[in-house]
Amino acid sequence: MVENVIPKVFISYSWTKSDLVLQVANRLMSHGVEVVLDKWDLKEGQDKYVFMEQCVNNSDITKVLIFCDKTYTEKANNRTGGVGDETVIISSEVYGKVTQEKFIPIITERDEDGKEYVPAYIKTRIYIDFSNPDIFEEEYEKLVRNIYNKPLYRKPKLGKQPEWLEEEKSDFQIQLPKVGEYAKETKLAFEKEVLGVYISGHPLEEYEEQWQKAISATTLDFQLDEESNHSKVHDGAREIIGGFITEKTMKATKTNQMMAFVTLEDLLGTVEVVVFPRDYEKNRNLLEVDRKVFIKGRVSEEDDKPSKLICEKVVPFNQIKRELWIQFPDKADYLKNEQIVYGYLADYEGEDEVIIYCQAERAVKRLPKNRNIQIAPQVLSKLMNHYGEKRVKVVEKTIENKI
Repeated sequence: MVENVIPKVFISYSWTKSDLVLQVANRLMSHGVEVVLDKWDLKEGQDKYVFMEQCVNNSDITKVLIFCDKTYTEKANNRTGGVGDETVIISSEVYGKVTQEKFIPIITERDEDGKEYVPAYIKTRIYIDFSNPDIFEEEYEKLVRNIYNKPLYRKPKLGKQPEWLEEEKSDFQIQLPKVGEYAKETKLAFEKEVLGVYISGHPLEEYEEQWQKAISATTLDFQLDEESNHSKVHDGAREIIGGFITEKTMKATKTNQMMAFVTLEDLLGTVEVVVFPRDYEKNRNLLEVDRKVFIKGRVSEEDDKPSKLICEKVVPFNQIKRELWIQFPDKADYLKNEQIVYGYLADYEGEDEVIIYCQAERAVKRLPKNRNIQIAPQVLSKLMNHYGEKRVKVVEKTIENKI
């Protein structure tokens, strides 16, 4: 009977991430992984350099986890402090054994452009990403699978050569694989990339109704009129435009803060949006290429050039809130149906408000926030089947209410 070998790892890190390291170390221990950590294993009187060297070179230690943040990367690249000492030891192993899988970079921080901080000597290594809380659990699972050598996807065993390869075929035909149609947005992206224009449609077509309701100006309104040499929108006016971001350029200010220049495209054209540092910091996650957003801001006119928009607020298309209105003949009828309504709403938690209208009393009742839902076709279908289509209505709130 083969005994299970307990995996053993050493963690190299900077003290700026000690809380995260301790959290991960405790969790690994709970999952059967022996963790060697200076906080636990380096005692007074020991030689820290010998401790590091033994941990890196010890054959019992199957993995070395390198937690990379800005401070660790700078110290590693400059060979300073304890991190610098570890780097000298680790890098000699990495450079000496290019196929070495013992050393795993773990990204815990990125710069303002979203680029990971990682020391130069392990820059080409595949890493685990702990910098994004949204995918932390997925990445942690990848780490544990790596340590235990239990990959999610395993290479199948090699089979035999097909017998039909030996058969002679007089009428040989190549069978092309049957592939489905590209998704519309993918097809449009290919058209734009190859031809420079959209042929079969536009990425915003399915959002046109929502777009028209939310905006106060189109990109065409920012273009110069040939006769007046001015744009339709006026300097200093506050406008709302909507579309998707096609380009983004970053620039550092004199105070070394980052600002952005983005190009927003709608159904009629494009306009340049200037995003100063304070607003960029608040909205940076939304200001990515291909994101569909509404932008509220102040118009900036320039001589003999199209006007620009100075960004003040950004709202993604999918965050324009909606209201669900349900009408009842009177208050008594509503009270009789109240629990039935709650039952329909229970499985669709979200941010959209539900409003009850009692026709006889002309009374409006907004249900409490814990009754908010995600307005989905399924819940609308249930309500309409029960109460009739005329008594159930969805109202989109304008972007002014959101911004």
